[in-house]
Amino acid sequence: MIDRAALELRLTRLEAAKDELLLGKAVVTVTDGAKSMTFSKAKLPELNAAIMETKTALGQRRRAIGVSFGR
Repeated sequence: MIDRAALELRLTRLEAAKDELLLGKAVVTVTDGAKSMTFSKAKLPELNAAIMETKTALGQRRRAIGVSFGR
């Protein structure tokens, strides 16, 4: 199991990579220990999935937004 500090560092690196892609960088590489991941804009869904997976491991679940049309 990966410790919390390592997961937080991974999340920070993944989110920074996403920011770089959205700001126009063509390709970004994220290194996590011995593992290296390369993303381009075409692989943005994979990057988003990695971010969500890491957030889930940290217990930061994404909540659904409720909409109600009240009376």
